[in-house]
This record gives sequence, structure tokens and C-alpha cells, in this order.
Amino acid sequence: MSQPDQVSTSFVEAAPSFWSEPVEALVESRVSELHGRRLPSGTGFGRPGPDQGYALTLFNQIEESLVLVAGEHHDDIREGVIASALALAAEAGRGPSLPDLQRVLAHYRLQGDAGSEDIRKRKQRFTGVAHDYAKRRSAADQLVAELATES
Repeated sequence: MSQPDQVSTSFVEAAPSFWSEPVEALVESRVSELHGRRLPSGTGFGRPGPDQGYALTLFNQIEESLVLVAGEHHDDIREGVIASALALAAEAGRGPSLPDLQRVLAHYRLQGDAGSEDIRKRKQRFTGVAHDYAKRRSAADQLVAELATES
């Protein structure tokens, strides 16, 4: 509250001005410190991207169009397709979209019209991926590499 002019105060009684403790310089030697705009990459890092959980919602929209053969498990196909679609989206630097999932389904011919070679490739890539993170990552990496050579 301000003080009227007729009341005198000495300089010592006045409120102190703002001050702060000295701050030590930031040390950038932490393991998790990111430098530059590129994220770390390599085995085990995966492909980080925005809004990856949305791929589950998108998969639920196209789930009924899947045509599986005997010996294929729905959980394996779901996890393999989602991981592959997320890898495609992350390579493009964006979140997943319906065309990413459709591209994976078309590549593996999961909506019908699959030949014996397509079915063999699907079984080889997707068997057990629902329970094995390394196999899931490998399936996604192989698909990204194949589509990169096709383009």
C-alpha cells in the first residue's frame, strides 16, 4: 500500500528491491539431452512420432475388411500392420493416417486377392509379432525398406 507524502521514511526502512541468488550455468552432459533437431536413431530406438495411439482407432475402422487365412492370428496382423503404418508415418514426420494403414494392407494384400507368395511373406513377417517387440520392429523396418526401393 502506498504511503502518504507527509509520513517520512528513512532509506533503511524502505522495502528492498528484487534480488536473486546467482544461478549456475546449465550443464548439457545429461544422457537424455537432445542436440540439434534430429532424434537418436538405431537399433532399439524405434521411430517416435506424434499421436501414435490414433493408429488403433484407424485400424478399428478397417478391421472388418481383413481377409486372413488359416494359421494367421488377428492379434499378430493388427500389431504388425499398426507398427508398419506408424513407421511409414514417422518417416514422413507426421502422425498416422488412414492411407498409411491402407498402404500396408495393400502391400501385404490383406484385403483379399493374396497369392501364395503374399501369404508366405505375411506369415513370415507377422507370426508372433503381437508378443515380440523386436519382431514387430523388424517387420516395420522391412516394410519401410521395401517401399523405399519401390518408390
